[in-house]
Amino acid sequence: MNKLGYIEAVFRAYGAFFLLRNPATNSLLLLATLLEPVRGLTGFACGLTVLLLRRLCGFASLKHDIDVVNGILVGLLIGSFYQPGLRTLFLVVLGALLVLILSNTIAELKQPRLPVLGTPFVLVAFLVIAVAISVRLPLAPLALSADITWLPHQANSLLRSLGSFYFCGSPAGGFLVLLALAIASPYLSLLAVTSGFLTGFMLEGLGLISGTHAFIAAQMNGVLTAIIVGGLFSAPGARSLTVAMICSAVTGVLSISLTAFLWSTGMPVLALPFLVTTYGALFALGGHHSTGWSSFWLYEPALPELSMERVKLAGVRGVDARSVALKPPVSGTWQIYQGFSGPYTHQPPWQYALDLFMTRAGMSFSGEGKRLSEYFCFGKPVVSPCSGQVVDMRDDLPDNRPGEVDLVNNWGNFLLIKLDYGAGFVLLSHLRKGSVKVEAFTRVVPGELLAEVGNSGRSPQPHLHIHVQESELLGSSTLPFHLTCLLELREGGCCFSLNCRPREGSSIARPPGNSALLRALTLPVGKRLEYALLTDRSGSTISRSVEVTLDVNGQFYLDAGGGCRTAFYTSEDLIAMFDRQGGPDLFLDSLILAIGLTPFADGEFEWQDAPCRALLPLSAVSRLKCRLMRPFSSLAESSYRRRWDSSAQVWIQEGQHRAPGSGVRVTTEARLCESTGLSSFSLSVDGEIKLMATLAGSGSRADNGLPGWIARTLPALK
Repeated sequence: MNKLGYIEAVFRAYGAFFLLRNPATNSLLLLATLLEPVRGLTGFACGLTVLLLRRLCGFASLKHDIDVVNGILVGLLIGSFYQPGLRTLFLVVLGALLVLILSNTIAELKQPRLPVLGTPFVLVAFLVIAVAISVRLPLAPLALSADITWLPHQANSLLRSLGSFYFCGSPAGGFLVLLALAIASPYLSLLAVTSGFLTGFMLEGLGLISGTHAFIAAQMNGVLTAIIVGGLFSAPGARSLTVAMICSAVTGVLSISLTAFLWSTGMPVLALPFLVTTYGALFALGGHHSTGWSSFWLYEPALPELSMERVKLAGVRGVDARSVALKPPVSGTWQIYQGFSGPYTHQPPWQYALDLFMTRAGMSFSGEGKRLSEYFCFGKPVVSPCSGQVVDMRDDLPDNRPGEVDLVNNWGNFLLIKLDYGAGFVLLSHLRKGSVKVEAFTRVVPGELLAEVGNSGRSPQPHLHIHVQESELLGSSTLPFHLTCLLELREGGCCFSLNCRPREGSSIARPPGNSALLRALTLPVGKRLEYALLTDRSGSTISRSVEVTLDVNGQFYLDAGGGCRTAFYTSEDLIAMFDRQGGPDLFLDSLILAIGLTPFADGEFEWQDAPCRALLPLSAVSRLKCRLMRPFSSLAESSYRRRWDSSAQVWIQEGQHRAPGSGVRVTTEARLCESTGLSSFSLSVDGEIKLMATLAGSGSRADNGLPGWIARTLPALK
């Protein structure tokens, strides 16, 4: 790393604690510290010293450069508290060394698995202050700043507390910090203001005087806790907001207590209340205590807008933390006899359940319906909707004659499967006598034949009942679930869905797979696709390519070069792209919009998706309009339709993409060949073609790194 690289790394660290990566936000935070030049330069110098010591010691960089962040904070404290001099410089170097050691030590701790946060800063700050007191280091003059006269005292107090994040406890410094938060994340800025006023009113109610050091410290810790707990470490929502406000209030009270406790030692409270409350919340509300909190904390901290984007995208694509995803337990076309909260038997605590049967021309049977064999669904195969283990079953009850029910054995013949993922047990009931194909305690996988539809138990006519229950006790309370990878049959066509809770009377089908399309769009590591891009009306082209890479965590990426890439996931049902990284790249963005969610089901159908709004080639004005109209949402709305072109022997996949509020219409077209994959794609904005790409070649790079292609095929398709 050259000299400029070190400076850039320290500059990026100013916003890293709040996951702010925009150069504008980091500039505002740096400017806030430089309102007092000595303080700001000391903070920068300490952060730079941490980097140099890391390089000298051969330590690896930590996630988000948290060691540099803590070093900057230690430097800001030293610059705020003490006059410049050689002894102060010694404290800066000592503080940087201790921060580096503590940060790496905490990061290496396996149990408990808690984030580093500002722990090194607080511990090192206490040590530095103790050393300074012992050697009688001269204190810096107290920096005084006046309130903004036209603002109420509550607002001035809030700004001072925000500025105190970076030891610039003036209204001007707080305004710069708030502006940085607002630019990067409107949700974080709203969370900061809300928690700040809440904590401030609570402290005033307890008798503290607004503007005092104890008041500002308590309010600062409360706001910091709310931002971390409710903004960065949990997905935004009513529950996370409630937890954030409670934690903010608790932190304020704890700060008062710790201030009184530390008063005799001469130590400031710093961010200790924030650390105690945040670590306490992370531990107390962990999934190891209750399954209800198992999905509360994010696997990876992120800005709230990004978290909301991921949660919504996951929900659209069938991954919902509040609902269990199941594949259809049947093949062919079926109708929902009774849905969630159905009027007959699907009432609490069994309201989350589906009853399925087959109809033809509005009838569920042929003839008079007096014999079981006349019912279309009787004896049809039941397949596993999930991966799991059969933990209970019954197979000996007779099937009722039509119109009769067994009120003693409500569930009839059944299979109970313990899910491999998450909590819950899947119940398949009213099965045909003697039809169960698996033994108890055997493992099953999706699509595996389990039994046949019957009419046992409390069932007046043949149908299949399915629900997810919370325990192994037969008939325990049900849990929300949804069906994934199915077709919803509608007037004028059918819609492929990954998150479907079909209503009573609706029809669904398990689509057949297209194995040829699956093979063509399977992207192994090292696969490289080259495309010829039409650049203007003269017909001249340029060449662009994407290559499949694999990171250390086992995540697949499509890499377009220059730092631009997108993660993707492939299963037997679909290919899905997500987590676009890097700067603007119309080629990669067009490819993602064209096939970012592509089912491998056979046939012509429609489906919906919600990709990131940043993928759309919008003007600066259109992006500003979108942000103003939907400040907390960064998703677009996409609808797709696939049809077969018999003359070209390709599937044509058309996409309509809309960013609400922009007024811009973006369309894509992808041509999918069952032998070569994505043969071409294009993107248009308001009817004007912006990009056309045609496959020019493909190959696979050898795993051992040998240059050249081991395959070079696929001439450009016209």
